Amino acid sequence: MGGLVARRYIYEYPNVLKGLVTLGTPHHGSPLANSFEWAGFFVEATEAIENLRPSFFKVFNDAFPVTKSPLADNGKIFTIRGDCDGKDCFGWAGELIFGWTFLMQTTGKDNDGLVPFDSSVIDGATHIADFPDFDHFDLVQEPSVVEQASESLLR
Repeated sequence: MGGLVARRYIYEYPNVLKGLVTLGTPHHGSPLANSFEWAGFFVEATEAIENLRPSFFKVFNDAFPVTKSPLADNGKIFTIRGDCDGKDCFGWAGELIFGWTFLMQTTGKDNDGLVPFDSSVIDGATHIADFPDFDHFDLVQEPSVVEQASESLLR
């Protein structure tokens, strides 16, 4: 959800950031939130789960559109997405293999274990890379992802 928090920050503090790279951000939500809202209760994340529902994003994307983001110096928003394909997809405690399997069975869409492939991109942002061997958790840990993000921000 860091990419979503950053998108809102851009609107609350206009012309402060020049660029943003989102990593596996669910710009259109995740169907997991619709089916597993009960899990939020157990991990004390009920509101976070609610904010990951696809229905929430219609309102969010209308309120904070990427195309009108008030970035400094005509800055840009970039996206990076992962796609674990069930292999080496684990996460912190095995949650990503479960998420990947559930999303594949219910939607038939590639995903990174939490976020469907098509939800990780959004109109108005420049998509810079796919990492087909990295799950959602890997995206924030792998040096090659940091390198790709840094290169895009420095251009």
